[in-house]
Amino acid sequence: CRLKVEIDGNATALAETNMSLREARQISDSAMSAAAAAQSSADAAQSRADQAYALANHLSEKDLDCKTTTVQQSTTGTCEPGYTVMGCVQTRYTHRAGGLSFLRELNNEQCRFNSRQER
Repeated sequence: CRLKVEIDGNATALAETNMSLREARQISDSAMSAAAAAQSSADAAQSRADQAYALANHLSEKDLDCKTTTVQQSTTGTCEPGYTVMGCVQTRYTHRAGGLSFLRELNNEQCRFNSRQER
């Protein structure tokens, strides 16, 4: 009987080595342990993917109430109570206004662009 083992891409015929049965079992146990850890990681990833999919389905079934607010002459934009900031865009780039502004902060409550004083 001839046994061939492949570990990390290296194939070895056990009949051509002086590996003991104990060493072969250690290699086998190590491979089984690595396979079990990989399966555990795969199961956790699948669980997270299933949760994300369920949340996406739940949100797509709801009527989302979106609102666009125009903020003028201010570096900070906020939403009315009950709304969450999803994004901010600067649409006016005048020389008088100081030119292009850069988004400095964005969170669930507000977005803030740089002011003329920030450099």
